[in-house]
Amino acid sequence: MISEFQFKSYKIDRFNYQMSPYFQLLEVNEPIDQNLWEVQIGLRQPVFSKKQKAYIGGLDIRLRLELPDAQDKEKKLELLKLEAGIAGLFVVKEGKFEKKIEERLVKYQIPALLLPYLRGTITSFLSNAGFASVILPLINIHALAKEYLNDIDIEIID
Repeated sequence: MISEFQFKSYKIDRFNYQMSPYFQLLEVNEPIDQNLWEVQIGLRQPVFSKKQKAYIGGLDIRLRLELPDAQDKEKKLELLKLEAGIAGLFVVKEGKFEKKIEERLVKYQIPALLLPYLRGTITSFLSNAGFASVILPLINIHALAKEYLNDIDIEIID
């Protein structure tokens, strides 16, 4: 059975990584406590292309790792910063859903479907960058999408 809401493809469209070469971080060989990671997520305004009859949605993640300075405990050192984004292409079979239901699918399901791909990319990258397994905190992306995209209109382009 083929879904009427189809996920066609995705691309990681933004990736920026910076690490400060501090001894505190270079000496770490075990997993870093997930509570030390600051995670911010930004949801992108969905776009509908009339020409393509398709939706584009996406999200961005910013990770930061800060630790107390060994010399000055009041001061924090930003040891690592990673910013990444993902965009996905989705098609909804025309006339299969009421407008409100289609809007909810686009606003709430697109970020939920894309997050695991971006999360996996980040985890894999950090592992290959020399960090032991990084476990990012769980995020209720559906609730986040409801909160931030509920009153946002889907942008329509030709």
